[in-house]
Amino acid sequence: MITVKYSKGDSVFRVGDKPVSVYLLLSGEIGLLFPTDERDPCMHINEYETFSEMGLVESEFRNACAL
Repeated sequence: MITVKYSKGDSVFRVGDKPVSVYLLLSGEIGLLFPTDERDPCMHINEYETFSEMGLVESEFRNACAL
């Protein structure tokens, strides 16, 4: 497991990125945004939740941004 720290507003991944990881959020909150509305997150990831596993399962490029 690799630990990476992000600041508010940093992108974890963007639309079109190749999926290479599953993430476990250790603190804070991540918003998932679709290209149709990049201002209002459609989903919030909270502490101790995993996310982005479907990209690896489906072997498709990212269809949302994680900020």
